[in-house]
Amino acid sequence: MKKKLTYIGRDDWSRPLYQDETKRIWVDTDPRSSHAPDLCTITDAGEPCDPMRADIEVEFYPCRDVWY
Repeated sequence: MKKKLTYIGRDDWSRPLYQDETKRIWVDTDPRSSHAPDLCTITDAGEPCDPMRADIEVEFYPCRDVWY
């Protein structure tokens, strides 16, 4: 399964936020360039919640926003 995530900005902690095709919001909880994406949905309060399943392939559009 492949999921396309579109970059929509950053949260209050400067973590990148993405939106998928179903309008669900995802946050990369560890966006360091040396680490693989660690994607979770977010609660209404903006806190990371449910992690993305490991069997989902992700495509970032236009690209993955990372910390250097």
